[in-house]
Amino acid sequence: MLKVCNVLFLTIKLVIQIATIFKNIRNRSRFTVVGSRLKNCEPTTVNGYKHIMRLYQNPLFRKEIAPWYDSDTTCLIMIGFLLIIFLFGIAGISEAYKKIDYHKYVWVPGILLIMSGGIIISTSIRLLKRYYKRRATGRHNL
Repeated sequence: MLKVCNVLFLTIKLVIQIATIFKNIRNRSRFTVVGSRLKNCEPTTVNGYKHIMRLYQNPLFRKEIAPWYDSDTTCLIMIGFLLIIFLFGIAGISEAYKKIDYHKYVWVPGILLIMSGGIIISTSIRLLKRYYKRRATGRHNL
């Protein structure tokens, strides 16, 4: 029983310490994050809440960098594999309609067909948008 009381006391003490830490962080009035350092600035008050504006906003002219899993080659490889799944779904539907016993299982290749087709279309649209954006910026720079 004594161990349970000690554990309960320590958890209550820890919760109180965490609450005071959050209270102190919330009550700070003169700081803003610039990079990884804290700089002094005056906060603005809107509707009773303090808002701190950043000193440097993100520039609008920076180049868009796609992650490796969203690169053109990765998307084309994904479209290739999805085309194989799409053709597999078509073959599955045709085989399911050939035999009467398999008519109730047409939904499995149908779902494969619909999902792979949707992902192929969305990835193709993404690649086309990216291609035309590059083409437009390439003409603009000439």
